[in-house]
Amino acid sequence: MSVFQVYKKSILEQIRDYKALLLTLLSPIMFIVIFGLAFGQGFYTYDIAITNADKGGLGKEFLHGIKTIEYSNGNKFFVVKEVPENPDQILHDLKSRKYAAHVYISEDFSDKIINNDSAAPSELRISGDPAYSLYGFTKMALEKCIDNFLKETSGLPSPLSIKTNKINELEVKSEFDAMAPGLIVMSVYFLLILSAMVLAKEVENKTLQRILSSRLKAWQLYGGITLSQLTLAMVMLPMVIASTFMLGFRSGGSLPLSFFIGCFASLSAIGVGMMIAAFSRNAMDAFIIGNVVLFPMSFLTGIFLPAPDLTLFSIAGLDLSVLSLLPLRPAVMAANKALLSSGGFSDIVPDMALLGILTLLYWFAGVLLFDRKYMRKSMTTRRARVLPQDPAKFTSS
Repeated sequence: MSVFQVYKKSILEQIRDYKALLLTLLSPIMFIVIFGLAFGQGFYTYDIAITNADKGGLGKEFLHGIKTIEYSNGNKFFVVKEVPENPDQILHDLKSRKYAAHVYISEDFSDKIINNDSAAPSELRISGDPAYSLYGFTKMALEKCIDNFLKETSGLPSPLSIKTNKINELEVKSEFDAMAPGLIVMSVYFLLILSAMVLAKEVENKTLQRILSSRLKAWQLYGGITLSQLTLAMVMLPMVIASTFMLGFRSGGSLPLSFFIGCFASLSAIGVGMMIAAFSRNAMDAFIIGNVVLFPMSFLTGIFLPAPDLTLFSIAGLDLSVLSLLPLRPAVMAANKALLSSGGFSDIVPDMALLGILTLLYWFAGVLLFDRKYMRKSMTTRRARVLPQDPAKFTSS
């Protein structure tokens, strides 16, 4: 066999396995698209909220200056939302990360700058969540903008006192600390690959028909596989949490609550795995498709970088967006609240409710798809073997 014949054989085999070929070719394009959406629209724009209580005109001037700062390509440096002075709402918005930081301009802002009262400076307060990776960058950018504004306005020693208000006391020392809760939850989503492979192997090895011939009902098969994967999640999570602590992550939040979130999230991962199994001919198909689903999902849910999103509506204090349809997103939000914001069960109820709904949808969708493609076919084959080939032989004379 010549080199050309080997080449031709290899190409034809890959074309026949068109699913694996398409997924291999499209996967890098998908990652390029994700990074392009996140970083390809110019330099990053920071979302902030400002409450301007200043009785003079310099507060408005400062606000206008912040709004008009642009990059060299014309992109806005800040997207500014003006909000009234409502501490509870501001705290809620910061926790839900509607914006990276909040700036409060006090009533005497103009008066202190005009009179250059550095002995009793006006307070300008920047609030944010240190566990949110964008907060640090936003805070530094705001402090630089404030410093430039004062130099242009007075050119004298600062008549302002810039105060930082952390909405939680957790000390985030690195990007890893901010990502750790999301990584913990993401670990159980690797089970979507494994659960898909388990089901695909039953089809590939032709053991599905033998299992069904034992009078095992469909729900018992799905239930058994779900329990086995949930057991793996319960074994995996303590190991993953311990690994993050070995790497320096520290949390003042509830570890049992994060364990519960991870176990609950694993059920949605299993449901997605069943959907993947319905489109897989063998375990290798399930492995490839599972990876193609998992890694874009991890980027789009904001574990590593902020993802562009479109809010659809709000219900019970929870913003529902396009990316909220990905089950990993509410799971990560709940884990962040539990481990970074020291939230309790009541704080994560909206996220867990959404995760529960998505889990039911994906689980039943996975069961339905796999049942229609493989289970009913196996049941039909089994019945055909039981029924007589020639009914006339069994008729009475």
